[in-house]
Amino acid sequence: MENFKLSEFSNRPMPEAIRQNIEKLVRHLLDPLRNALGYPVQITSGYRNAEHNRRVGGVFNSDHLRGCAADFILPGHPAPAEAVLRVIRANRLPYDQLILYKTFMHLSYREEGNRGMIIDKRV
Repeated sequence: MENFKLSEFSNRPMPEAIRQNIEKLVRHLLDPLRNALGYPVQITSGYRNAEHNRRVGGVFNSDHLRGCAADFILPGHPAPAEAVLRVIRANRLPYDQLILYKTFMHLSYREEGNRGMIIDKRV
């Protein structure tokens, strides 16, 4: 984990399998994204246990429950969604879902079966 700390994804104890999933998410997707962007990536939500996921309105099968997803922002970036899309496409980064929200983005990674879905919820 070159650009991130495990504590950015959760301040709670987590099972080893969750920690490993976070490390894969960072190694295969978030570190390469950050390096190519040349811009800070701030994690706003990482691993969530079931109770936390319910409180924040997460879906029942959220990738956050397994440590396979992160919500993030690019503080101060003038066009964050466009920059992330450009970097992901140009570098062919493996991702399952990129969800664009008005105030943040969501990226998830699967070891196998990444769908490369882009969902735009900004409108």
